Amino acid sequence: MVQRTRPEDDDWQTVKDAKKRKQIQDRRLREAKRSESSVQQSSTQHSSRTSDNDSSPIGCVQNVSELAVIDSISNSTYTSSLEALDSTTPHWQIIDLDLPELASDPNDTILSDPDLLPNNLHLPLPSPEALQLQLPLNVFTALFMNGQILSLACGTLLASKSPPANPSIPVPLRPTASQQLTVHFQWIDRLPFPKLRDSLIRLQGVVDLEEFLNDIFVLPSFKIRAGAACWDPRAWSMEAGWARKWGWLFF
Repeated sequence: MVQRTRPEDDDWQTVKDAKKRKQIQDRRLREAKRSESSVQQSSTQHSSRTSDNDSSPIGCVQNVSELAVIDSISNSTYTSSLEALDSTTPHWQIIDLDLPELASDPNDTILSDPDLLPNNLHLPLPSPEALQLQLPLNVFTALFMNGQILSLACGTLLASKSPPANPSIPVPLRPTASQQLTVHFQWIDRLPFPKLRDSLIRLQGVVDLEEFLNDIFVLPSFKIRAGAACWDPRAWSMEAGWARKWGWLFF
């Protein structure tokens, strides 16, 4: 422990003895060095505490009041930062994020190529009502419309028994006993010929149904009288070549 001296003991100018005067001077020099070293150490510790406080403000909190002050300062700083950011950043709407700009594909130009569109696309088109009256009744439209009458979905290929017909179904389309008792492909029900339907059901393992359909849709098969009902078998006339190949199914 360093022994403290009185202020008058450090006044070497009044001391006449050279040896004692030298001792006083040496002591004051040592004290000055210790004081300088203490100041440097204190400064280093203060800088370290300041750095720690910057990284973790709560670490130096002594009581609840100080914590409240720190919280208030933090909130104020956060709010100021948001205001500064808001003043320099454009306002983005959700719609801008949900609907990004789509890059156009060079291959999409083929979609509007005039050579790949109907030649009368830009002409005045008839209304749906007028179009329905002008459409010729062919085997495609007739079979499709018969399916609509029977509530058969064209896009679904099912094999099942036919349900009993309700009174609103035209007689030629009403299911026969074979249709109601035997599982068969529903497209057969669209044909307005009861005898033909029965023959196709009874001969499912004999007649190539795929070939039969191919010849109906690809080859000249039936002509349907203009203005007639799609379900009326008397309006359908077999083409000669088709009749020679498949006419026997009507007997």
